[in-house]
Amino acid sequence: MTLPVIDLRKRFSFQAVPTETARIIVTSADSLRIGLIVDEVSDIALGAREVTLKPESSDSVWDDCLEVIVETGSGKVFIINPSKVLSVEEKKYLACPVKDQ
Repeated sequence: MTLPVIDLRKRFSFQAVPTETARIIVTSADSLRIGLIVDEVSDIALGAREVTLKPESSDSVWDDCLEVIVETGSGKVFIINPSKVLSVEEKKYLACPVKDQ
């Protein structure tokens, strides 16, 4: 099985900074299995100081992906909707069978 992997730093136009804590989270976007490269994985429930639901739009094409911003002692945590990380065109492309070469 081939799993497409998306670097969320690149997807959201953040500077690519490799870290030792980076992980790949396997999730589903609609009916597709995808991997998302994230900076780190942690339990945010206990360290949350402030939760902002439905953040203000920044006029980015990726605004729909963002569900919640959580302020923690070590910075901001972005909670996204994986089904909205891929565009409709990308989902159609990934749903096609892979041809053997």
